[in-house]
Amino acid sequence: MALNLASEQTKLFDRAVSVVTQFVRKKTKISSTPHRLLPATLLCASLILGVQQVFAQVNTSNTTSQRALSEQALFNLGFQAQKSGNTDKAIELYTQAIAINSKFVEAYLERGLAQVAIGNYEMAITDFNQIIAIQPTNAAAYTNRSNAYRLLKNYEAALRDASRAIAINPKFAEGYGNLGVAQSEMKNYEAAIRNFNQFIIIQPSDAKAYLNRGVVQYEMKNYEAAIKDCTQAIKINPNIAKAYYLCGIVYYKLNNYETAIKYHNNAIALDSRTPLFYGGRGSAYFGLKDYQKAINDYNQLIILNPKNPMSYGARGSAYLRLNDYEKAISDYTQAITLDPKNAEIYALRSGAYAFSGNLLAAQIDARRACDLGKCNLLEDLNKAVSSE
Repeated sequence: MALNLASEQTKLFDRAVSVVTQFVRKKTKISSTPHRLLPATLLCASLILGVQQVFAQVNTSNTTSQRALSEQALFNLGFQAQKSGNTDKAIELYTQAIAINSKFVEAYLERGLAQVAIGNYEMAITDFNQIIAIQPTNAAAYTNRSNAYRLLKNYEAALRDASRAIAINPKFAEGYGNLGVAQSEMKNYEAAIRNFNQFIIIQPSDAKAYLNRGVVQYEMKNYEAAIKDCTQAIKINPNIAKAYYLCGIVYYKLNNYETAIKYHNNAIALDSRTPLFYGGRGSAYFGLKDYQKAINDYNQLIILNPKNPMSYGARGSAYLRLNDYEKAISDYTQAITLDPKNAEIYALRSGAYAFSGNLLAAQIDARRACDLGKCNLLEDLNKAVSSE
């Protein structure tokens, strides 16, 4: 049963007054002489006033404690909601905590990270700005703001903030990591690798550092180095699906399709909702000329991401290899609908029309592909049409 604090305080106060009164009577022997009662009366008043002050302090302390507990409780509930994937609820709870304490740095930080998670990058930056206003040397705020700027493709601001985080704390690994990711997206691969190297020196057991460096090695066509990095990332964290995917696409580039499929199988077993993993495995099956299995993976790829024109293009090419020209043309047409300026897809559909015997349609597509910069089919098709 809840304790009625106000009632208990009243009882205690009444008891204190009674005790003080008894004490005064004992000392003064209940004299009726005014000049002898005065000191006792003053003593009684003083003691009662002291009791009142104590209760006032208790009340103030209790109110402050309840407020602190309330903001921390809201923060904790928000953090739990965020961990369980309820990001909107987490943001709501962090906002309530901040309303109680406008300098609650941890709440701004977590709310900013939650905003990033749902793509509200500008709002995230506002939260990180607030932290920096409160704590101008908070390296975490700068590196997280750097990440938000990167996601907005504002690379200049991203590099500036990541560098600032490193200047504040040269041992802050995340600063090097964010700097490296921004540089890799800017295709400044050498600089990115230097920063990932520094990240690994500081935190040698961080799987994502090896994964990020491996991605850059892949982009630089340093395939053996990329395999070493994705393998090390898996060794550190066997549950990191993207590391398996990276190994898979590297082995695909090395024409080792069987090994590529094994890695993609692991990636899909860990995460069956990421379209890229099916695309990677489908490409490996295509490399093995197992076109039906490739189509099965492309089907799943399209289910998960029906707006990607290249998914239809890939499936169309598998149908083309199975001599199913009608389905190939249908997929290429859908790809063109989604991306009407893609020369490669016009060229592919041109080939499908040619194989199906519709040379005029093939010529039209070849001309369109040439207008978009891909002219290798046009001359041959013009000759084929003119010879009919």
